[in-house]
Amino acid sequence: MIFVLWMMDYNSPITFLVEDLPSAPKVLLLNFVWVLLEDVTYATVHRMLHTPFLYKHVHKIHHSYTCTFSITGLYCHPIEHICGNLIPLTLPIFILGKNLHFVTYVFILCRRIIGSTIAHAGYNFPGEPSELFPFKAFSAYHDFHHGNNINSNLGSGTVLTDFLMGTNK
Repeated sequence: MIFVLWMMDYNSPITFLVEDLPSAPKVLLLNFVWVLLEDVTYATVHRMLHTPFLYKHVHKIHHSYTCTFSITGLYCHPIEHICGNLIPLTLPIFILGKNLHFVTYVFILCRRIIGSTIAHAGYNFPGEPSELFPFKAFSAYHDFHHGNNINSNLGSGTVLTDFLMGTNK
């Protein structure tokens, strides 16, 4: 959030006003739009990280674990963290702008951190709330990527971008 404020010359692109608190359906809609925007951004950056030069010098650190566990979601090169984690997580702020309330942002941020932890947990948690999201990519989907199939299943939370890019296995 501080990075976004710095980029915007400390003029917040989102609202903090109590009277602008969104309704539950609006929070769910914004979350859905956010997931799609983030998935496209993340999968695009992730695909670039799998080019030979960037994989060898940057992304291979993250792939040093073929059997994932939760903390390996954040185990990466600083360049990958900025390009692959922070940019996909902040770009939707600029697109959604004042439609986004800080409370919604915190909700989405918590969902994303939990989602990344679960994706690298190596276990599908039954009853996990994101299971309700259509086109959800579960832990096994990402585990497949970390195995010997590193050029497939590149998306962050859905199978949609992988389907469009032809990397869905």
